[in-house]
Amino acid sequence: MSPTLRLYGRVESPRETRLRSAVSADVKELTVLSGSVVSKGELLLRLDDHDLKLILRQRNAEVADIKAQIESEKKRHRSDTIALKHERALYELAERALKRAERLAKTQVGTQARVDEAQRALHLQALTLTNRQRAVSDHTPRLAQLDARLNRSKAVRDQVRRDLQRSELNAPFDGLITAVHVSPGDRVRPGDHLIDLFDTDFVELRAQVPNRYLPTIRQSLSQGSSVTAAIELNGNTIALELDRLASKIERGQGGVDAFFQYHR
Repeated sequence: MSPTLRLYGRVESPRETRLRSAVSADVKELTVLSGSVVSKGELLLRLDDHDLKLILRQRNAEVADIKAQIESEKKRHRSDTIALKHERALYELAERALKRAERLAKTQVGTQARVDEAQRALHLQALTLTNRQRAVSDHTPRLAQLDARLNRSKAVRDQVRRDLQRSELNAPFDGLITAVHVSPGDRVRPGDHLIDLFDTDFVELRAQVPNRYLPTIRQSLSQGSSVTAAIELNGNTIALELDRLASKIERGQGGVDAFFQYHR
């Protein structure tokens, strides 16, 4: 007959989750209470998303505005590129006009006033050409700046979209609600504790094994033998098997915590 030992333990789950708020908002609706059994994906709590929707509209408008600026920049670049060819042609005409005025002035057919006027026209056209060349050259960095602004704006918008999705809190797995920490109308901030959820598909029993029994249990485990247990619950006997022992003895304890899992 195998030796037996009576222990006292408690049922718990390694997957007991504390669900927290990801956004600042008012609690609009609470669909569960402590003790409720829920399924994965089931709605647990809904936050007021009115402010988030307004922010999302603003972010969408910012993205649309920058896209329009990018399109305008591309059109301006196409226009500047065409205009640059004309500005160069006008500059060449101004150069030829100055040379012609200088030749005529030497033969006394022209006047110095016409030479001065031609020089002034050439200088003005040179300035116009330089400005147009700069506008064409600046297109690439201007477009890069707009692209960077667009990426930042999209990232901010996507964050708001994510926050909007997280205004509804759904069960991450099948489980049991063990605590509800808020009520409708409460104001919550990021990180605030909302609901505790206990995974009913991953349940184990924790019991403390006195130190004097540890050598026997560890020897059985090292030999590959199973250590079984049974609990009485509501008149029913449920079989358990030792899964693991805690790695250390906590201060003030006279034994080591043992974790038993249910036979499935």
